[in-house]
Amino acid sequence: MGMNIMRMKGRAKMMRTIKVTGKGKVAVKPDMIRLYVNKEELCHEYEDTLRRSTEDTELLKDLFEKLGFQRKDLKTVDFNVDTEYESYQDRDKSWKRRFEGYKYIHHTKIEFAITKSWDRCYMLWHIVH
Repeated sequence: MGMNIMRMKGRAKMMRTIKVTGKGKVAVKPDMIRLYVNKEELCHEYEDTLRRSTEDTELLKDLFEKLGFQRKDLKTVDFNVDTEYESYQDRDKSWKRRFEGYKYIHHTKIEFAITKSWDRCYMLWHIVH
C-alpha cells in the first residue's frame, strides 16, 4: 500500500492507494440465439426494388410465424437501396459505365432464448442448411 499526500486549502490530506492484481475465469452457457438474415436483390426499376423488398420481408415473417415466432420478432438492423453500375470498355477503348439497376440490401435479425426454443433451433438449422 502506497501513500500520497495531497494539499487541500492549506491542510494536508493523506490519500491511500491499494493495488490488487489477480486472475479470474468466468464460464457462462449461452442462453440466447441471435440469428441474422440478409437479403439483397437487383431490380431495374426503383419501384420494383421496393416492392420486392417488402414481399421478401413478408415471406420471411410468414416463415418465422409458422415456426412460432411473432411477426414483430423479426427486426430490421439496416436497409439500403443504391444504384448499381457496370464498367465496360467501349469500341474506342474508353471506359464507360452502364446502369444495371437498383440494389436493395436488407439486414434483419431475430433473437430468442435457447432454453425454451430447442425445437425452433432445430427447425431453423434445417431451413438454413
